Amino acid sequence: MANYGTIDILIVSAANLTNKESMGKNDPYCKVELAGSTQHFLTQTRKNAGSNCMWEERVRFNVIQGQNALNVYVYEKDSLFKDELIGHASVDLRNAFNAPGAPVDQYVPIADKQTRPSGEVRLVLTFIPLGGVLA
Repeated sequence: MANYGTIDILIVSAANLTNKESMGKNDPYCKVELAGSTQHFLTQTRKNAGSNCMWEERVRFNVIQGQNALNVYVYEKDSLFKDELIGHASVDLRNAFNAPGAPVDQYVPIADKQTRPSGEVRLVLTFIPLGGVLA
């Protein structure tokens, strides 16, 4: 299947994250992955950020037709044990596909493994079709 275009993802911030740290504050980082592909990206860990943090990190993924979802995970970095999932969500990319070149700014609610709300992640998605945006 041919390349459809590029999705530009700005991972802006997280808010109201559930505290997973037993002593201290969350050290959160975010992982995004394009569903149906091997493309993924990890933000920097924000040490002692607590329940709110800023990343403002950007990544671009090549997309092919049919890849309509972005999986978002927020983890608590743990230096002694396995990193703990704070929450995750699946983001429908079709809003960005339907507005080529226009940034789609959204707050994505995330939920823990038991589907309890565990915060939100702010993303700005911009789709650039193959060949660029027509004026």
